[in-house]
Amino acid sequence: MGHSCAECGYQYPDDVIEQTVPEERRCPQCGSSRVSAEAPAGPAAASATAYGPEKIAVAARLWPRWASIAIDRALAARVAREQAVAAKDPTTESSSLNEEFDAALVAVSASAHTLDAFYGSVVPATRRAEWRANRTKRRTAIHEGLKLVFATGPRNAAWGDEFKWLFFLRDASVHHEERPRETVPHPPLGTHTGPEYADYSTESADRAVRLMLDVLRWCVDNPRAKAPTTGPQAPTADEWARDNEPAVAGLESRWASA
Repeated sequence: MGHSCAECGYQYPDDVIEQTVPEERRCPQCGSSRVSAEAPAGPAAASATAYGPEKIAVAARLWPRWASIAIDRALAARVAREQAVAAKDPTTESSSLNEEFDAALVAVSASAHTLDAFYGSVVPATRRAEWRANRTKRRTAIHEGLKLVFATGPRNAAWGDEFKWLFFLRDASVHHEERPRETVPHPPLGTHTGPEYADYSTESADRAVRLMLDVLRWCVDNPRAKAPTTGPQAPTADEWARDNEPAVAGLESRWASA
């Protein structure tokens, strides 16, 4: 775990942290007693800032957790689809389709939540506040925010279309309008179901996870040198990419090994 001054970013040697109590620590550069601690990037991470002996603030990093949930549920949707295809009776097929729907619904939403939390983890708070004040669409703010921190140029056109697709499905699931809709054939069984069962299927779950992983991989590979990010320590984009590449690689490995 690394420790730094919460005011100026000075990196404390490990022996200083080990040999002193919190109330005795003073930054040799600026004199602040506020110390930030950050755990290594991984499936879950958090950073903490000490304001004194009785007050500590903790910042959790949620995008790796949402990404992990998205992958787990997309894989579960695949299994449920296989069971539906292999079903010998309508009851088993219907039960498996319900399991696929539940898993895909979460996978699609969690993929969008990953990008949403990723945006909050790297895009400077001042820019996020501007878009919030202007009531900018969330998917647009996320896309534009990533452009500030990462060199997204070659991906911009494709991501624009895919972000629109993903956040439409995410919003439709959490702001659902319950009304009668004409049935549609469920891929690939041909069984007629409500359109939601076609919208939230193993195909859409896979597509959502692939988009999410493409965004994460491109960003850790293409940071804008020295571009500011956010968070307690506010690393530059290239520092952030270096520290978080292992987390992205771990997510990719889980997906590829399935």
